[in-house]
Amino acid sequence: MSRPRLFATPPSPESACFRAVDRVLRDAPALQAVGVNFFSFEGDADRDSREPTLDEAPWVRLAVVPLPSHWQSENQHAAPLSVKVECFVAGTRLDDGLDLWAAIRGALFPGDGSVLGRLAGAGAWGYELAQPAFGLMRNEEGGPVVGVKALGALVVGLKVDTPA
Repeated sequence: MSRPRLFATPPSPESACFRAVDRVLRDAPALQAVGVNFFSFEGDADRDSREPTLDEAPWVRLAVVPLPSHWQSENQHAAPLSVKVECFVAGTRLDDGLDLWAAIRGALFPGDGSVLGRLAGAGAWGYELAQPAFGLMRNEEGGPVVGVKALGALVVGLKVDTPA
């Protein structure tokens, strides 16, 4: 069951930026073409509180992870947003995992500045993608390997106004 937004105010820069990243990936033709399922904490308690399943592969899961922030000036805070990017493909073919990551990278860096333009609306000034670590995933402890999982991060440079 999905819950309504708690605050009636416009989304925070962090929220707007996270949702913009989510939308960029969901809109990516290469990811749509292979039927990627997305998990990005949209307010559905049943879906958000569980691990994606093998039957939902390929999947991408986004979450915000902590990073330090600091005062940039008297009225602005440098608050980088770190988005954990997990992806999974069924089977043990590493090439499929690498190709899924390449599709994610291609969606975030299309070469035309369009993604930065979308993120800039939320206060972003730049971003970088940390290359992932890849590993094999099992359905259960000691069970057979069922797929390839990658874990990387997108760090978005975000400046947040903090008026006096």
